[in-house]
Formats: sequence, structure tokens, C-alpha cells
Amino acid sequence: MNRKRIFTKFVPLVLLLTMAGNVVAQGPELPGEASVQASLGTVFTYQGRLTDGGQPANGLYDFRFKLFNAEAMGGQVGTTVIKDNVSVSNGFFTVQLDFGDVFSGTALWLEIGVRPGASTGAYTILAPRQAITASPYALYAMHAAWSGLTGIPAGFADNVDNDAGGDITAVYAGTGLSGGGTSGDVTLNADTNYLQRRVSGACATGSAIRSINTDGTVTCESDDNTTYSAGTGLRLSGNQFSLLPSYQLPQTCANGQVAQWNGSAWTCAAAGSNGDITAVYAGTGLSGGGTSGDVTLNVNFAGSGSANTAARSDHKHWGASWSGSGTGLELHSSDEGPALFAIAVSGDGVRAQSQSGAALSGSSTRGTGVEGFTTADGTEDNGVAGWNFGCSGCGSGVYGYSDYSYGVFADSDNYVAIYANGGGTSGIAALRARNWRGGVIIDAYGINQYDREFYVSNTGEVYADGSFHSGGADFAEMWSAAEGLEPGDVLVIGPDGKLYRSTQPYQSTVVGVYSTKPALLGGHSDDSDSSGEVPLAVVGIVLVKASAENGPIRPGDLLVCSSIAGHAMKASANPPPGTVIGKALEGLNEDTGVIRMLVMLR
Repeated sequence: MNRKRIFTKFVPLVLLLTMAGNVVAQGPELPGEASVQASLGTVFTYQGRLTDGGQPANGLYDFRFKLFNAEAMGGQVGTTVIKDNVSVSNGFFTVQLDFGDVFSGTALWLEIGVRPGASTGAYTILAPRQAITASPYALYAMHAAWSGLTGIPAGFADNVDNDAGGDITAVYAGTGLSGGGTSGDVTLNADTNYLQRRVSGACATGSAIRSINTDGTVTCESDDNTTYSAGTGLRLSGNQFSLLPSYQLPQTCANGQVAQWNGSAWTCAAAGSNGDITAVYAGTGLSGGGTSGDVTLNVNFAGSGSANTAARSDHKHWGASWSGSGTGLELHSSDEGPALFAIAVSGDGVRAQSQSGAALSGSSTRGTGVEGFTTADGTEDNGVAGWNFGCSGCGSGVYGYSDYSYGVFADSDNYVAIYANGGGTSGIAALRARNWRGGVIIDAYGINQYDREFYVSNTGEVYADGSFHSGGADFAEMWSAAEGLEPGDVLVIGPDGKLYRSTQPYQSTVVGVYSTKPALLGGHSDDSDSSGEVPLAVVGIVLVKASAENGPIRPGDLLVCSSIAGHAMKASANPPPGTVIGKALEGLNEDTGVIRMLVMLR
């Protein structure tokens, strides 16, 4: 029997819909008899006609019913209803369906799946979905007036809620309150176990508040009775100290006068009143001076320099620092030796700081522009260290430039050859390399200096002697997707070219799984906009949502889409081409879960 041609037409004949929340069906009350009331449930009767091979079907069939909020695709509403071994006679059948309390006036469509009663295989989905239509009286019930209803409770017969503006039957005290009652006048009080009253107590002079009680009273304690006294030149007024006037400097002294301390107070006195200088003589290294009038002393400078300060006799300048504009220190060597050679037992051999431009710049026509070497064992001792604390993108900690060789060459005997710590925003790299002549951008060597282990070409291609190791285990491609998808979802391709969750068993539009952590990610560059896209795993090992609805899953089982959105299930024998997602690597005995799967679409 060709199952694809068994179910060719499905026509619903009658749809009776009865729903019940607090609605009660009530018949006429007979004299002398109690009124019989029955609550309406959420079950309704569905009748249809089924043809098999163009002829009315006869025998037992299994049916599966689902409700959706759209005629195509959309989301499932309510539960899935399974009806096994339904008797079909001359094409006609009747079933009782219960999807729960889901009918709120929103349009819904019924999806029907059918298979022979003796079969355990997949259901054949009948298309199109059947629209759920309402009966005239169901539409009338949505806006019926009070006067048009029967069986109204006595308290509502006059169309008025008897409690509206009437008596409150009970008042209960909640958190922070006490009291209440169920009859008569009731009172609510604040519970001081939760609430604190306003502070109503006070402490006497010399005491301070130590704690505040829940009723607003206070607990007092004596202060520490510390006393203060004013010392020489000070006076104490209340809790403030001030300087005595006699110890204060005079605000101004007249021209030719200076402020002097006479042992008890500051006074103004004539300049030189303590004696006249009769002569000023120039000592070693100085010139000028005189014996009368205003005199001047000058420093004797040697050489042709323009400096206007004196140096110490040893001229080592150790610990000295300079500031100014232009080049702070410029050294030239006429032979092959270093222009600057610095050795430090501890600390930095050379430290340079600049507010603008290079802090330390080295240039050589034959050797190395700047070379750093350290013999220390500590991890914080660097051959060359550079810091840049300026604005974002305003220079580099260490900058190397070469016309024909390495911009920066680093060689380490026992620690990191190059350490870069960047604090820039997005797009500012901790380490940046550029080869403007078109050669290799970055290359790295191992123990053998002639055996290159890794390099990046000037076109962005990466080469390595070893393997690439990643925390992921699959290859994924970025692709446009609908909103709300989650890692592990089984994905299908929609008519609009976007990815959606799978919704039907053996869905042939399946294309892969939403990758949780791809090892390699294609279809995405560093400057592309990936909003609205998700990683679609097409090869490798991924985590996938799975269901045991077609039986327990065992390692090695082929997996296909299930009836649960976004979930895979075990495939039956000989699944249709184009429906297999992959092969299970882990088992699932019941319900739903997440397992590992080898993606292998076929």
C-alpha cells in the first residue's frame, strides 16, 4: 500500500463547539422536582468523511489532531489529541475532541494526521488545515444581554451586584497590620513588629540617643565627657579653636618694611633694621658682587652651550629630569657601537615619557633601533616596555618600524617574547601588525629559528604546522532567521528563505540545528552585521533538542523532525529522502531532552 496516496481528501461535515467556564446549562424546573444542573465541559464533537484511494474508507484508523493560530505554519494552541483505532464506516467517522479551555474568540485551524489503525509509523498530514467555525448561538453568547439569559443566580437577577456598595463580609489583616473581623464594625491597627512609630523621645544634656524602639521611644547613654583646652597661640570658644591675634601675621607692611617676630608677636620693621651688608663677593664659579648699592651675582658658564643652569662637578646627572619642548635627549654614535647603552641592577635602564609624540625613538641604518635585554628571573622584568596612557587610538605603547626587516623582533629564552595588554575600545587592538611592502604580516617560530610554525599572509590567510583547537565541535554558517529561536532547535527553511523551528514529523525542509558553540563559523566577517541571523550547524557534533515520541532513542539511531516544535525524534525504518537530520550519539528513554548528535543531512 502506497501511504502517500491513501488519504486524498478530508472534508469536515459538522462542527459542534461547546465551551464552559462558569456557564451552567439549566433546563425547565418541573413541579415538585429539584432543578438538575450540569456544567458544560471543553469537549466538542467532530465529524468528518475520509477517502482511501478515491473510495470511502472503511475500517480502523488512528487520528492525531492539533490546533494552530494560522492556516499555514504559525504556533500550536492547546494540547495534541490522539485518537487510536477510530471506526470509519463508508468514509464517515465521529470523534470527541478536548483541547482544553483555548477558545477565546480567536480564529483557529485544525491540523489532522491519519494512519492505518494497525500502523505504528508516521501520520500523514492532511492539507489544508480546517478552519474552526462558530455556531450562530456561540456568536450570540459573546454579547448576550442579562435579559436574554436563564438560570441567573438570585443575587444577579436585577442586573445589579448585591455586594456593590453593600456590606463587606470580612476584613483580614495583612502583613504589617493586626485586627480585622468578619462581622460588625472592624478595626485595623499597625503592627509594631513590622512598623516603627515616629520618634517621640529625647535625651537630656550630656546624653545621646543610643537606639530607637519600635514604639518611638529612645534609649539614651552618657557622652564620653571629653574636654578640650587651648594651647599656646590658640583660644577655645565653644567647640571652635582660633588663632590669637598676636600670633597672626600683619596683613600688610609698608614699603621698605618686613614682618618680624619679636618673641611674642609679629610686627612690621624697617628692612635692614637688623644691620647693613657692607660687601658681596663672588666666590668659586660666580662673578659679580660689589661693596655698595645694589649688587648682582652671576654663574660662570664654560663651553658654548645655551643652558642657564649649573651642573654638579661629577656631571653624572643621576636622578635628574628635564622638561620642555622638542627632543628631550638625542644621541648619535659615529661607529658601530650603541648610541645609548643603559644597565640597571634593579628597575628600568631607560625610562622615557612624552605628552605628545614618541616617548623613546630609536633609529639605526645598520643595526637595531631600540634593543632591550634583561637577565632577571622575575616575570615583571621586561627587555623593552612601553606604556601609553593617552586617549583611545592616540599612539602605541611600543611602536616598531623597519623599511626592509622586522618592525618588532622578540626572542625569549624562558618567558613571553611579546606581551601586549590593550585597554582600547572596540576596534582598538592590543597588538597590531602591518607590512606595507606586502610581505607576511605575522610569523612565529619554534625552537628551530629556521622552522616557521605559524604565519598570517598579507591577504589575511592563516597557515600553521599544527592543528586548530576549538571549544566547539561543529561547523556552522550564519543565516537569516525568525525571532525567538534557541540553541538546540531543529531548523527548517521557510518560503521566505529564513530559518524556522520544525513543526511536523519527517519535515523535508530541514536544514540543520541551531549551533550552541560552533568550532568554526562561516558566512560572517568582522565588519558584517549579523543581527537577525543565527549559527546553523551543517556538519559536526551539536547539542539538539530531542523527543521520545516515536520510541526511545539509542546511540546510532537516525533522527528526523518530530511533531514537537524544534525537536528531533527517532526515524522509523526507511525514512523519506531529505528528512534525516543526523545520527544520535546519546540516548533518550522518555519525554524530551537535549542529546548530542552528529549532523549528517540526507
